[in-house]
Amino acid sequence: MKRILFVCAGNTCRSPMAEAVFNELAPQLPVAAAAFSAGVAVYAPSPASALAVQTMDNYGVDITKHISRQLTAEIIEQADAVYCMTDSVLSAVKAMFPQYTGTLELLDNDGIADPYGGTANDYDLAAVQIISAVKKLLLDMKEQENG
Repeated sequence: MKRILFVCAGNTCRSPMAEAVFNELAPQLPVAAAAFSAGVAVYAPSPASALAVQTMDNYGVDITKHISRQLTAEIIEQADAVYCMTDSVLSAVKAMFPQYTGTLELLDNDGIADPYGGTANDYDLAAVQIISAVKKLLLDMKEQENG
């Protein structure tokens, strides 16, 4: 089973949203993969932001049990592929773990803006972009599995 790591800044919005959507949709295709997430700037373990929880609930995805965590060597070494939310996050991960550069990509080529501190609409825009990118990723993985 492939292990997919999603990375954002604080691991309270985008990466837990992507993780939950991936883990919700993968069994439905089915794709033999599971996701997990971390952040490059996590100062203390925190739950997902209230607006992230509310937004994902609107899409039928539960992230209420999520607790943020800092990206570490132990976490990244478990991943078969790492998807970052923005170029700045991608650069930070490359700087932290240059040996994993070959496994790093952007989840969406346009980057997914951080909704933290924004409005419900900002979270919804991020969610729509994340859901679309995760669906594309899963369909690409399914195609690779079927070879």
